Amino acid sequence: MNRGARRAAPWLVAVIVAIPAASRSASAQAWNYPAFQQSHVVSREFNFGIADGGDVGTDFLFQWREGLTPLEQLSLDAGFAAPKAHRSGIGFFGGQYGYQLMPSNPQLPIEMLGVGGFNVAFGGGDVFFRIPVGVSVGHKFGLGQEAAFTPFALPRIGLDFCNQCGTARRGRAELGVGTDLGFNLDLTARIALRFAAGFGGTTVISRDNTFGFTVAWSPPALVRH
Repeated sequence: MNRGARRAAPWLVAVIVAIPAASRSASAQAWNYPAFQQSHVVSREFNFGIADGGDVGTDFLFQWREGLTPLEQLSLDAGFAAPKAHRSGIGFFGGQYGYQLMPSNPQLPIEMLGVGGFNVAFGGGDVFFRIPVGVSVGHKFGLGQEAAFTPFALPRIGLDFCNQCGTARRGRAELGVGTDLGFNLDLTARIALRFAAGFGGTTVISRDNTFGFTVAWSPPALVRH
């Protein structure tokens, strides 16, 4: 087993073991939207998007991803949601850490990025927390010139909890699993379009499936390689 595979193994085992153990599915990121996380580290990226989360409403979000090293990445999510079943709007923010467990190579043309984070959403006196851990798996296909196509899947486990929520106004927590499926289309080295869907959800936030679209921009001095 090569070095990248050894690094990837603990993350994959954690996800696989958690799937049958959890009774619910965990939805994505700081609120109810796909993570839009590709399977590789980027130098710097500003991602602007919109997603529909069912009864928890439409999400307007901003993501900032920053490569610390060729193998490490930090990211920040922030935004606002307009829930259909909540008495007020929801603000959310969170941070994630990513590590390139396995870069793509000729022998194994699949890349894996391990991700974990801590996220908060709040509104109407409720405060929600989410701690997700997962692995984004995909491959980048060159399409000529600067264009490229990257399909990816992000299975993960997560813990959702709230300080007081629901009609009983009590704190509760739930462990679950979930999956994002999506693809990224690099139009140039600076501009990309990204589509993703998130499946499942906990009763703490939502079980509704989510669908979203973003436009990602990489600054001229720090374009992708």
